[in-house]
Amino acid sequence: MKTIHRFIALTLVVSLLLVASSFTLSTAQTRRQSAGKQSATKPLAGTVLFVVTNNSEPGDTPDYGMDALVILDKGKYLDPVGDSGSDAMKPFAEKYFKAGNKYRLLFGGGEVGTATVQSSNEGCNTIHSKISVEGSANIRGQIKGLATNSETLGKKASSRRALTASERDAVMTLVKNIYRQHQTPNALMRSLKVGNLTATDLDGDGKFEIIGDFQIAPNSTSTTGPRRDLFLIATPNGAGYKSELAYFQSYRLTEGFGRGIAFVDQLDIDGDGIAEVVTVDEGFDGYGYSIYKKQAGRWRALYSVTGDAC
Repeated sequence: MKTIHRFIALTLVVSLLLVASSFTLSTAQTRRQSAGKQSATKPLAGTVLFVVTNNSEPGDTPDYGMDALVILDKGKYLDPVGDSGSDAMKPFAEKYFKAGNKYRLLFGGGEVGTATVQSSNEGCNTIHSKISVEGSANIRGQIKGLATNSETLGKKASSRRALTASERDAVMTLVKNIYRQHQTPNALMRSLKVGNLTATDLDGDGKFEIIGDFQIAPNSTSTTGPRRDLFLIATPNGAGYKSELAYFQSYRLTEGFGRGIAFVDQLDIDGDGIAEVVTVDEGFDGYGYSIYKKQAGRWRALYSVTGDAC
């Protein structure tokens, strides 16, 4: 029953509704959206995408890891492992996380190096691997990347960088306006924190979109209290920016666990010229991943998967 409750809590986090501008969802309204998603069946086949992380502190030896994100098979998004324990984890690990396996490392929609599997271990809900990385991507902490066995994905030039000072100022003006639209008091606005804020070109037009997450939360020693999260995709609009996706959440922390959403990376998965956006999503005692796609001018989460929940 404990595992079921954790899984439900996590899936409530990673499910979002169609949006084109800022909005708020209550927990009761939030429902899992994973259109086209199925559990992977034997034999495991197709294109695989992985999330690449580095949990080391600056100056320490890199601690790279890789999570299975999705298997792409004939237009379908397949959960690589599902929630079925070792029966599904073991065959996936034997095929894709075998020591010595090499994958193309992607960052900002383009190839930047190589990820090589060193070992693997089973988590509570999925399989993880330790890897070594060769390449130019500065993956560390909140900055994550992708890897794949595909020879065709990520053939564009890598497009991802830090914001300029003027970009940051303009985006923060938009962010503060969104918080104020949701009746955030000035006293709380002073504690607004920026998470992972990235400039990246999602549609190849040479104009960089801005993707970021923001948070107002109790101090780090508190496990309860009000929290207000924003996940934003913004596009240039004159001298400033406008929101294409602004997912705002206002809630109270439960045992210190939040429901924040942060950027992982972008990649044009289906070849339509507009990159999909991959996110990592907080959940009760765990985390998950989502893939967003822009359809008819609107961003929506079309796939979500449990990263791990123990």
